[in-house]
Amino acid sequence: MVCGLDHEAFLREKEVNLEIILKRERKLTDPNLISAADCKFEPFPQSRGEGDSGPLMLATDVNAPGERYVVKSRYPEIPANEFMYHKIAAALGLHTQKARLFKNFPGCKYAVAIMFCPAAEAYSPARRPDIDPTDYFKFLALYEILSEADSNEIYLDGDNRVFKLDNSAAFNLDGLLMILLLKKTRSPWIRKAIDEKIGKYLEAAETQNYSILLEILRERCGETAVNVCATEFRRFAALDLASLDEAFASLDKVYPKTVSDYLRRFLSVRQAACAKFSEANAAHPERA
Repeated sequence: MVCGLDHEAFLREKEVNLEIILKRERKLTDPNLISAADCKFEPFPQSRGEGDSGPLMLATDVNAPGERYVVKSRYPEIPANEFMYHKIAAALGLHTQKARLFKNFPGCKYAVAIMFCPAAEAYSPARRPDIDPTDYFKFLALYEILSEADSNEIYLDGDNRVFKLDNSAAFNLDGLLMILLLKKTRSPWIRKAIDEKIGKYLEAAETQNYSILLEILRERCGETAVNVCATEFRRFAALDLASLDEAFASLDKVYPKTVSDYLRRFLSVRQAACAKFSEANAAHPERA
């Protein structure tokens, strides 16, 4: 079975192997990482469904009983995508749920824990006109910048802060690309072929989607929404990627460095694309 875990089997395995895991793992000091040995697990409420991320679980951190996390572990690219999406959104000043990577997750090497928000309420400006929609439009811009391919699920938390969930498909980092990034080979020819394929993923910056987004917003939401998104493209282009060094360092503790190298290159390419788009938009705003 590919990293989709049967809940009961997982819980049995965890109970049997807990002492082994505790002895084998050092205490994690990286706040971006979490140990399965420090969590109590339960099935995620079935009423919320599984979605493309596969079977979900709820984890309670025994060191912080008030913290409950949604656990995703079905495919190896999902934890990396979710973790880095939340870090990038936070670096841009957007509200996000805390995301942490599991270290040596039992039964499936890669998994992510995303803070569970039981009070989450689906949000759109039409649904809640009393809420400032600025961050909603910023999330729409980031959706295009990071090449997201999953559902665009935007919510309010209990304090009416706008945030986004379900970022499993982003950065053009799909299952095939992750296989290539995780591939170990000593053959220079295979390595060259892999690097060429990775390059094609990096080059797929569909900036025409930026213009489409702005045009749709202009028709449906007005110039204010357009200006918010256009500003977000410029802000992303100017983002200091050094602000993500800590997140990348944590990612490197879980994944081979080829994954963070790809994501750094992806972000640099997208920054250049956003800068070029913003420059053209400023010169010819009617084309946006």
